[in-house]
Amino acid sequence: MTSPEAKPHMLSERLSAVAGLTESAARELRGQKGTESICITDIGTDHGYLPIWLITHEVADRVIAADVNRGPLARAEAHVIAAGLTERIDVRLSDGFSGIRQGEAQIAVLSGMGGRLMVRLLTECPPQELGIRQLVLQPQSEPKELWEFLRENGWFVVDEQMVYEDDQFYTMMRAVRAGANVRKSEDDFGAFLSARRDETWHLLLEKERAANSELIEKLTAGNAPEARIAELRAQQANIDAALTVFREDAPDGDGLEGS
Repeated sequence: MTSPEAKPHMLSERLSAVAGLTESAARELRGQKGTESICITDIGTDHGYLPIWLITHEVADRVIAADVNRGPLARAEAHVIAAGLTERIDVRLSDGFSGIRQGEAQIAVLSGMGGRLMVRLLTECPPQELGIRQLVLQPQSEPKELWEFLRENGWFVVDEQMVYEDDQFYTMMRAVRAGANVRKSEDDFGAFLSARRDETWHLLLEKERAANSELIEKLTAGNAPEARIAELRAQQANIDAALTVFREDAPDGDGLEGS
């Protein structure tokens, strides 16, 4: 997380990646007929640095900086006032999407919270019912569960990013609502990262493989239940399959066909 002393325009590497995906979402929507202005809601805004960045870099015309906790919200409001952006950033107390009105925003950002919490917020108040057309999500945990939820509920991931910061791996994804021009994705978590041969994704896979191998060895020596060892071996096979892309010659171009 960005330190308290950091200036709002100086985003951490993690938030910079989130900002980049949000900028892509806004650019895509601006090119669509009927979109005259862009409003983005930042759910769980914390210090409010991302909304300030989005306005100062002309990514959005307006941002709703929402948080369920009054303490972070007060800090966000102080930063917005200091930046002179009170007319364009609405700092609002909101539990998830509960304080967002229908038609207010086209893009929602959720970052810095667990994937299961994101699933709960997306379930309790479905953002598509509010007119939100794109999501930018950065789960601190359970990214695979979040991906599966999106796929099963009409949201399709169109891009992924991953950064390694402060000894932590952070994954983020951009999802769009199903429509005439969006095919249903059958891709799995990590597919876009693998297609780009993302080096941070490569590093994560290698670390997971090493840890898994060590655990399998310990459990085997300790006469652990065969079912558990078989489960870990299956996981190892999946990791090995994902790693094969990094051992092959790079293909022409990058990205996923049709994405």
